[in-house]
Amino acid sequence: MLDAHTFGLYVGSSEQLLFDFHSSPIRMQEKLPKWSPSAPNGGAAIIESNASCGTPYNRTKGGKTYFGWYATTLPYLVELDNFGISDNPNTYGNCWFPWGWDEITWFGVQSESYRNNWLKYAYYKVKCLDPNAFLQMPGRRGLTEAGVPWPGHIYRAANGYDNQEKIIKNIWNGVYTNVNNWVHHNFTNEEVYNQPNPPHVSRSLIFVDDDKAFYKAEDGYIHG
Repeated sequence: MLDAHTFGLYVGSSEQLLFDFHSSPIRMQEKLPKWSPSAPNGGAAIIESNASCGTPYNRTKGGKTYFGWYATTLPYLVELDNFGISDNPNTYGNCWFPWGWDEITWFGVQSESYRNNWLKYAYYKVKCLDPNAFLQMPGRRGLTEAGVPWPGHIYRAANGYDNQEKIIKNIWNGVYTNVNNWVHHNFTNEEVYNQPNPPHVSRSLIFVDDDKAFYKAEDGYIHG
């Protein structure tokens, strides 16, 4: 199966898709304020739909696949991409470089607890933004840290390295979507908070399994 960083390319007609599925950087966006002026890891990052920053959500094309089935929107992955840091790492103000790093480097320099919470947030936020998008979990990828000579630090999700193995397994197994930690909770831009009242729906529901749904409310938060 073939993919590429694209929103959709056609071969010979407006319906024959070139790739079997699409892929894209996740394009997280910087969030102010920074945790502290001297923080070595910059600041927080959120996931939003922002076409001017190259986000893929609700932009990928559909058509006929080489397997013969049609899709209005071809399913696609979003990944924590590695493309090198900017000239000013640990700085704010460039939507292509979260806090001056590439995506996996920003993620890799955060604390283990923040990485765990951010993966849970990212997994469900991507579902809310576009039901055809799927978060590709970071497994093993090179980081680009300032002043660290090549090949630098390799991010590894495995236990004993960067320790995201358990959290990824739990996300895939639906551990965080059971009744005890799902009902009346919100996946906001950072953490899970108590549900504000009233949570008026401002866009369509996105159903998961037969007993859960996401919706975006007028307060700007995502509710479940």
